[in-house]
Amino acid sequence: MDESNFIDWDLIEKSFNNSLDSKEKEELAKWLAQSENHRIFYNSAFHGGDTDPVYGLGSEKLEQVKRDFLYKINRRGFKRRNLKKIVKIAAAVTIPVVISLFLLLFESPFKKADQVAQYDFKPGTSKAILILEGGNTVNLSSDSSLIKDGNTKILNHNKQLVYESAPNTNTQSSEGYNEDIIVKNKLLIPRGGEYVIQLSDGTRIWLNSDSQLEYPVKFIGETREVSLIGEGYFEVAKSDKIPFIVKSEDFSVRVVGTSFNINSYKDMNRSDITVETGVVDVIRPSGKITRVNTHQQLIVNRLTNDQIVQTVDAGVAMSWKNGFFYFDKEPLEDVIKKISRWYDVNTVITSDSLSKMRFFGEIIKYGNASEVLEMLSLTGEITYEMQNDKIIISPKSSK
Repeated sequence: MDESNFIDWDLIEKSFNNSLDSKEKEELAKWLAQSENHRIFYNSAFHGGDTDPVYGLGSEKLEQVKRDFLYKINRRGFKRRNLKKIVKIAAAVTIPVVISLFLLLFESPFKKADQVAQYDFKPGTSKAILILEGGNTVNLSSDSSLIKDGNTKILNHNKQLVYESAPNTNTQSSEGYNEDIIVKNKLLIPRGGEYVIQLSDGTRIWLNSDSQLEYPVKFIGETREVSLIGEGYFEVAKSDKIPFIVKSEDFSVRVVGTSFNINSYKDMNRSDITVETGVVDVIRPSGKITRVNTHQQLIVNRLTNDQIVQTVDAGVAMSWKNGFFYFDKEPLEDVIKKISRWYDVNTVITSDSLSKMRFFGEIIKYGNASEVLEMLSLTGEITYEMQNDKIIISPKSSK
């Protein structure tokens, strides 16, 4: 039996108490992302319902442990109104414009059955469209397949697109590699999607919703160059002789082997790069070069064209890759853009002042849209309505 179907019950138990560390959160998020059955199991365990252990835990003691812990949950006696009061108190001690949220995983245990919305929106899945050099398109699915494009072999397997390794293309030689024609592909990630690609040099890239990557099927010459629109996390294969360059709308990034995240959506007022390991050089269109070190972030303000470099927790920028929404004092208008892209839904905020209100918090992104919106509403600042094709967010009226 596939061991990936199993997860340590302790992680599920700790998630109920919001006591997971960052490594455990990543492990739980990956397990939840593997299968809808895993998510059904988790939600059922959260609410004390019946579950099928084959999709959950390998332990023979599962049922007894679960009964014991659910008994503890029932004895906690938390009420929705008490949690809301706690959230308001937490918000009151922060910067006035920042609303604090709890780290809550999946469906809230405080939501009653009669509060389920008539309309809801499911989370994104692993999906992408591959555009080959000649213009032919391939709709990628979770099924394994081998794609042939001329002499290029591409394996689509386990939610990842892998180009056959071509180690000799990273070498300048007399065999004429520089004279080869560069063949490029594009990978389009639609709204409500995400995907992983491994390039011919071994570089791995995680692409977020509504993103596009253009790249050669094999690297030829003195650089390895790709272009990105949207958001991507890069683990660049090290090559001291042939640097890796990522081109985006506001800057280019030059590295030899490192890991970093680029966020460069066209509908945002900023773009940024956050370095997790190694060092990168960021080149602006003006020619200005800025070195960004590990755990630093360079931000470009698109309204003023100014840039700043600051020290950050790099894990925050990578949270989307690990299965979380993380709102770091973000204005609601930016929070909603993330939600809209991931759930592939149009969203309207009815108040300009509400759009500028800032939120701080973290939640697993594999629940339905109503679960994320419910966490935002616990601040007591917003109310929301879901219709068949959009979400409407309004200030909560005081009574």
